[in-house]
Amino acid sequence: MRKNSPFSSALINSVAIATLFLLTACNSGGGGSSADKASTKITIPLIPDFISNAPKNGKKLLIHYETSFEHDDSPGCVAFNVAFGGLAEGYDVEMFYDAAGVYDLKVESDGRPHSYGYEVPSKLKKIMSELYPIKPENMPKAYRDYLYWLNEMGVKITYNGFMANLVDLQDSPLKRSPSIEKITTPLSLKEFLNRRQQADSYLVY
Repeated sequence: MRKNSPFSSALINSVAIATLFLLTACNSGGGGSSADKASTKITIPLIPDFISNAPKNGKKLLIHYETSFEHDDSPGCVAFNVAFGGLAEGYDVEMFYDAAGVYDLKVESDGRPHSYGYEVPSKLKKIMSELYPIKPENMPKAYRDYLYWLNEMGVKITYNGFMANLVDLQDSPLKRSPSIEKITTPLSLKEFLNRRQQADSYLVY
């Protein structure tokens, strides 16, 4: 049975609750290896049974992420955890990267992540293990692993293709370049607005 979760359908709409989770679970100091020392290897943990077996509630959760992880990792930390919590509650989850956030999807020429080489804080893993039936050692090591883990569990990873084109991360607004994480899909502004309209819950970080 799933443990009591702060991401029930009533709470997941509350930015205040999400911020509370940030203050208790996220280590805004980074605390792990930097992106400069990041590995090119991606290690995706196994999908927990309680996620695989979570009954779908038929609702869509759209997380609009527009803050660069390098400049402030707190919003990104919360966004990842809310996405995980949304899956546990049966939501159809999508993370849309926008503005400065698109840089977090950049892959360097040597294959290292631009931003997501930082380790997931051990404190966060400990708190997550108290909220959900998952051991800290079964959680991702780095945030790039976390991103791919979320995607493996069903989270759609999309981004503003116009913005990526504008800042020279790709040559066309709707064609992903090799310099952006391969699990992502660029969206046009019209497509994003449609996603926003269809979302039952919408959170911005």
